[in-house]
Amino acid sequence: MSGLLDVYYPQLIQPTRHARNGHFPNHAHYAQCIAAQNHVLAYRKKEVYQRDAVLDNASSANNWRFRFRTGHGTRALRVWAMLSVTAHSPGDDPRITVEITKVGGATQSFDLHYGGAGATAFTDAPEEWSPQVVEIPVDPASAYTGFVYRSDAGRFLAMSIEELGHLTVSDSVDYYSELIPTAGAPILDGDIQTLIEGSSEMLRDNGALVAHWHQLTGAARTRSNSTPVNLIDNTTTGTPTATAAGWRFVTTARNTYSRNVVPVEFGVYASMAAGTGTVRLIDTSGNVICSISVNSSTPQWWTATGLMTVGTGQVYVPQFAGNGLSTLSVYAASLIEWES
Repeated sequence: MSGLLDVYYPQLIQPTRHARNGHFPNHAHYAQCIAAQNHVLAYRKKEVYQRDAVLDNASSANNWRFRFRTGHGTRALRVWAMLSVTAHSPGDDPRITVEITKVGGATQSFDLHYGGAGATAFTDAPEEWSPQVVEIPVDPASAYTGFVYRSDAGRFLAMSIEELGHLTVSDSVDYYSELIPTAGAPILDGDIQTLIEGSSEMLRDNGALVAHWHQLTGAARTRSNSTPVNLIDNTTTGTPTATAAGWRFVTTARNTYSRNVVPVEFGVYASMAAGTGTVRLIDTSGNVICSISVNSSTPQWWTATGLMTVGTGQVYVPQFAGNGLSTLSVYAASLIEWES
């Protein structure tokens, strides 16, 4: 069976009224929990990547890399891209290519074409824009990497990639519950298990905090000095200040009742000429959230997990350092809310 879910938020769950009253939770409590969980599966989606830019007129370039994880209930990604006119030869095909690779799996590649005649100059005025949309099927609760590049003088002004869920869901969607609790009717252990496992898994996999960094051109930041420096501004060292270039999060609504931390996964696309280089995530209190050792000359994704302290307006800064002899190259960094 399946059902079209209500787009409105389900009713607020009152634990004191329904559960913490000396009695078994009644059918109304289960009904509200099921409605909330099914609503999350259908509508609780996030933007996994976004960037806006005005690029030069290069004929081709490797530009943007990022890493993310899909949440439960996700069936596809929708890529929105705004292309703009550029000078090109009549035989050229200005385009950008989006590659989405499942970690440990296959790569899907999609071209977005501008079309139209060449121009000797461009102003990026609205009449020169070409909006493009493509959907890419993905698996739920999975890690992916993204790679965006351009060919034949293709130019993009902006891009947004968002998760898509199921408008009509069924028991084929993990943790969807078809139970409609009524007074006097049995509530089976399997129904309760679906709720407990589902809420736990979505808490770990459906976190909404996402942040990415890369240079506009896709070029690497390089460093051989062994003193960690801010990856974003490539200048400041030491404990970041409140005005430092970095990622600002308000995490007061991200932790559970019994924890004062938020789990995250930090990933970098990097290489080290020889020996070991380091990329770390540090906050304005001097806490090192996580640290990654890079020890291969082949550029690739490296990851580490850590715990962010709950607070308001904390700044989190990626820093990188060589070993004093060889050069560390960092092309991209991604931070996502996630726990294994």
